[in-house]
Amino acid sequence: MLDDYLEDEDIEAVKTAENKINLLLSEEAYFNQAQKVYDLFAFTYKSRFDWISSQLFSNNLKNTLITDSRDLLKILELGKDWSADQDRQLNELHKLITKKHGSEKLLIFTQ
Repeated sequence: MLDDYLEDEDIEAVKTAENKINLLLSEEAYFNQAQKVYDLFAFTYKSRFDWISSQLFSNNLKNTLITDSRDLLKILELGKDWSADQDRQLNELHKLITKKHGSEKLLIFTQ
């Protein structure tokens, strides 16, 4: 339920036209999924959690989290059509790791 967007199979083993992840791109979709997860945790798995009082959370924290979430949705929207199959740099990195230096330890720095 938490990771419905992830595939159970190894996507490299699945030969499709494009390997894509289905993302939730709207606030409404995220709120609906969050409600399902909350209900699952609050009822089905209630005994597994010690809940923190909502009084401990300030309005400022709430507003900051909402703003951050909206910013993340914008980023997801920008990258929604990204395809690993067509990402030249990712494919070169994969070749470097698996073929050229397949039996060595690598340290990779990113921006």
